[in-house]
Parts: sequence; C-alpha cells; structure tokens
Amino acid sequence: MASWQKWFWWGLAAAALAAGIFLRLHNASVWNPYWGYDGGAHLRYAEILATAGRLPTLEETYVAWHEPLFYAIAAPIITLSGGAEAAKKTLPYLPAAFGLLTFFLLGWWSFKRTKQAAAPALTLLLTAALPVALTASTFFSNEGLAHLLLLLALFYAANQKDPDKKSSALAAGVIIGLALLTKVTAFLGLFSIVVWQIYRFASRLDLPRRSNLGKLLISTLLLAVTALAIASPWLVTSAKQFGGPFTNTFEAKKAPGILPPNFFTTLDSNIFFSPFWPAGSNSFWSVVFAATVTDYDDLLKNPDQPSPRLRLAQRQLSPRLRLAQRAVWLGAALAPVFLFALARFLLRARKKLTDGDGLLAIFFLGSLAALIANTVRFGSLERGNAKPIFILSAVLLAVLITAAEITDTTLPSRLRRALTIYTLVVGAAFAANGLMLGWV
Repeated sequence: MASWQKWFWWGLAAAALAAGIFLRLHNASVWNPYWGYDGGAHLRYAEILATAGRLPTLEETYVAWHEPLFYAIAAPIITLSGGAEAAKKTLPYLPAAFGLLTFFLLGWWSFKRTKQAAAPALTLLLTAALPVALTASTFFSNEGLAHLLLLLALFYAANQKDPDKKSSALAAGVIIGLALLTKVTAFLGLFSIVVWQIYRFASRLDLPRRSNLGKLLISTLLLAVTALAIASPWLVTSAKQFGGPFTNTFEAKKAPGILPPNFFTTLDSNIFFSPFWPAGSNSFWSVVFAATVTDYDDLLKNPDQPSPRLRLAQRQLSPRLRLAQRAVWLGAALAPVFLFALARFLLRARKKLTDGDGLLAIFFLGSLAALIANTVRFGSLERGNAKPIFILSAVLLAVLITAAEITDTTLPSRLRRALTIYTLVVGAAFAANGLMLGWV
C-alpha cells in the first residue's frame, strides 16, 4: 500500500472515530433515560436497587426479570446524585460509555485481524452512526453492556494463541459469567464457545497423539463452570421468583400471536417508502434490515419533536423522514457487499472450524437462529421480538468481517479495489446520513 493510501485510511479512521465519539457523547448530554425502549421501567429497576438495596418485584417494574448487573452499576450513580430524578442528566452517559468501549474494541479488533488501515477505517465508518448501535449506546437499558461483554469474550477466545490454557479459559469464563449477569443473550456466547471447543475436541480424536485432549477438555469445563458459577446466584433467584432462569415473564403472560404467511421467506418493499413500524412487518428480513439501518421505531429522538410517521400519514415529507428513507436505500446498496463478504467468510470458516474464525461463524449463525426462534416462540411482532438490537454483537461482527473480507489481499486486485471503493463511497454517504438521523 502506497504511503498516501495509508495516510488516507488512517485519516478516515480518525475522522470516523471522532464522529462516533462526538455523536454518542452529544446524545448522552441531551437524552432523558425515560425515553426509548421501556426507559422508565429500566430506571425504576436501578432506583429500587439504589434506594432499597434489593432486587425489584414484577409489581414494581415489569422488567424485574432482567439480569441485575447493569442496574447494579447504575445504582451508585443514583445514590450519589441524590435520587433517580437528580441522576437523569448523568445516567445516559453510562450506556454511552459502554457503546464507546464497544466502538473502540471493533476498531482495535479490525486492525489486529488485518494488520492494515483500510479494514478498521471501514469498520469505524460503517458503525459510527449505525442506528442499531446508536440505540444501544443511547437508551437506558442493559443491551449495550451485554454486547460489549459478549464481544470481549469472543475477541479474547478467538485471538488466544493457546485457547486451551487454563488461564485463558478462566478469563473467558469470567467475562461470559458477567455477561450472563447482564442479559440472557449471553448464553449465545457461552453456547458458541462450548460448541467450538467440542468441535476442536472431536477434530483431534483421530490424531496419533490425540493432541492434548485432556487439556482441551479441562479448559472447556473450566470455562463453562466458571461462567455458570458467576451467574448461578441470579439463575437460582430467577427460577424462584419468575418460574425459570430464562423466563421473559412479561411476554410469557401474553397469548401466543400468529405470524403472517411466508414471514421468513419474503421481503416487504414498503420499508423503502415508509421506513417506520409497522411497514415491512410482513417479512422478518425486512423488519430486521430496517431496524438495523434506520430508526425503525422512531424513538432515537426527543419525543417532543414532531413524528415523521404523522407527516407520512399526512403525505408530507419532513427532513427526518427523508433521512430515514435515505438510510434504507443506502443500506440496501451496501447489502450485496455484506452478503458477498459474509458468504466468503462462512465458506472459508467451514473448512477450518477449529480456528478463531470458526468460533465467530458459529456465533453469527447461532445468533441469527436465536432471533428467528425468539420470534417464532412469541409469534407476534407487536412485542418487538425481531429486534436486531438483541443480536447487536453479531451485527457488529458482520461489519467487522465484511471490512476485513473486501480488503483481503487474497482477493483479485481489481475486485478488491472495486469493492473497497464502492463500500467507501456508499458507506461515507450512509455514515453522513446516519449522523444527521441519529442526532437527538
């Protein structure tokens, strides 16, 4: 790579990093924790921990079944501020901090993976104002911390020179255990690592020396036992209070819904013209795509602002509606690049599942399968069961992998150059549009 190209890519990485930091800090400075997904209920959870020194009941907040770590971190802020009302200006910086750490981790991981500037620059550019990532960095909920810990565990496990060492397994187990205390989604990480380790174990059975099978087995058990031991107090409490360690009590009380016909096999083009719920709700893929690339629920804003949905109903175009529509069109323009890159990655990972890419492939596919299963389980999109924020870590991994694949030097040079330039141009437009759309 020529010297000027290195300077360009590092300059782009620095600009994207600065934009992502500034946007998250700005949103935290004006955000009210009562806004967003169930904001008041999440705040009430932390408030009860701070004032009563105990976990809340379902009568006190309907998110009481959530794991407690995020709220335990928020509780001292409420105490030091003199109450939840007084802490409203400070609390939004907590999810912003977790979002920033995730943002930094992605940039570092991309550089460590590729040892060049183009991939981290594109990774940071595409995630600086990605709406689903901004949602986790802005809303007062446990999503941001859960996915930060999940990505940390995957990064640690996938990049260890000797993942069979007891110290490596213990460290990964501690991180996964903390993630399990934050959100049930973390079981995807534990499941992926254990399945990956089992596959690595099975792949060594036919080797002459059995290649330290005992060491691998001990490290796998140590990781799983450590993670579950850390999470066990909460799992026992949840089983006693809510009837099961993994029970979404609030949703389980509702009758199962009915999904539209061909829900998982069709696309709904309405999202291109009306990029807000319930447009696109006849298709799982359209809902997930729209909620990833734009503010699909129209919540990433001050609720006192006029709603673009109202303008849409009145057949009037507002600036925010134009931004939301543009985000969907630009996201669709990037989709073929992502599909190509992810297909290439999964095909290569399939041939060598025993390395770190095998773990990432298992986690990515497992996360997608879990989101589909969650949607089928509750059978109704009215409950928001197909939200990509539930698998945010997999979405961010997809961006990181795509940036690495299209800048891979083993690609034919003309194809690599075309994919990189195309992603740069469309990605820059997507990021600029996202900055304006995500500005609260």
